[in-house]
Amino acid sequence: MSLSSIQAPAFLLRAQRPRRILYGVQGEGRGHAARSLEVIGALIKQGHSVMLFTGGDALPILHGLSVELREVPLLRYFYHRCGRMSPWLTFKENFPLAFGCLTGLGKKFNSLQSMAKRFRPDLVICDFEPYVAKIAYQMRIPHIALNHQHFLLETKIPSLKSIPKNLALILNQVMTYLLSGKPDRIITSSFFHFPPKPNSRALFVGPLLSPLLRAFRGKRGKHVTVYLKNAKMLPVFLRVAGLLSHQKFELFTSSSLDDLHIPRNVHTHAIDRKRFLESLASSKALLATAGNQMVGEAFYLRKPVLVIPEPGVLEQELNALALEHSQCGEWFYLQNLNVNVLRNFLKNLAKYRRGIRKCLPNPETYDGSEAILQEINKFLVTKIGETKESVVPGHASSRSPNLVKHLQPVHVRQKWSNAYGHP
Repeated sequence: MSLSSIQAPAFLLRAQRPRRILYGVQGEGRGHAARSLEVIGALIKQGHSVMLFTGGDALPILHGLSVELREVPLLRYFYHRCGRMSPWLTFKENFPLAFGCLTGLGKKFNSLQSMAKRFRPDLVICDFEPYVAKIAYQMRIPHIALNHQHFLLETKIPSLKSIPKNLALILNQVMTYLLSGKPDRIITSSFFHFPPKPNSRALFVGPLLSPLLRAFRGKRGKHVTVYLKNAKMLPVFLRVAGLLSHQKFELFTSSSLDDLHIPRNVHTHAIDRKRFLESLASSKALLATAGNQMVGEAFYLRKPVLVIPEPGVLEQELNALALEHSQCGEWFYLQNLNVNVLRNFLKNLAKYRRGIRKCLPNPETYDGSEAILQEINKFLVTKIGETKESVVPGHASSRSPNLVKHLQPVHVRQKWSNAYGHP
């Protein structure tokens, strides 16, 4: 079921009117855009006006939507020549932009905030886009955080058994807290959830599955679908794949292959969403980096997964750890990938398929779409319905003075009622 086809309960739809929604989407990778595509489409179908702030990899995925699209600067990872993510380069290159996001200062932030003020949003929905999160906080607009990253703050993450990695986890938690603003509601989407913290106020849902994905039905084929964008990973994979000459691989990548030897059993493709899903649906398994959205899509199609976390990217290592806990696949660091690892993974596919059937007895209930849309509608009624109109500094209300003086200030943060599932 796609989000655009889902109807919220009748009392919710009767109680609301079309709203102006500012939507921010992180542009690093495709997972944020894939998740947001269906939500935005459903909001538009309900009659809401949407202004979209995004950039980077998300632009080609989201550019066709009927929204006001504004490109924002991108905070992204930077890598050593060896292909490992560099914390120092990432910090140095992102610092000017991050400073504007954290402080609300600078020409770029002021320009984006001016656009938002002219749009006069009633609600902000943010998929880890830091400019939009800061704008929501400064303009005191009700804010829903809909992303994967909040699992860092809302769940009990197992010990990483390494002091440097645990320190890196703390740093990632701090940055997630700082860059996500102060959301009024948190919705965390993932293929697998660690146990929530006792004081968590998040709603935990499965991945959002697009109508294009749901049009496919998984069938067990003979090839392995491979998705690797990091150019430094390709030589290692191609060398290992060439040693399994009897096994066919379909490789999807956006990196150049000009200087690489491509074994006969590896068929290469440019990254194309529909072609990739066709390959995945008819494959025996998936080999990819540890992106949350991609693993969720593979689970839906009942495909075991072997993931290789992006070197140095802690979030991907945690996704790999979640895959291990789910018992639906395996993970290895790039330097440990060899022919025995790949051969053993392929021998254990039946075990991982049993794990997927145990985790997903009914794939149709795995989709988080319905829960997300109903939660947004509930928020529109109980939060924005209470305030009647968002209070935007510098925004003269069109309502009567007698009504305006009774408006509840949006910046007053309250504990949620049982309608949201916690006190």
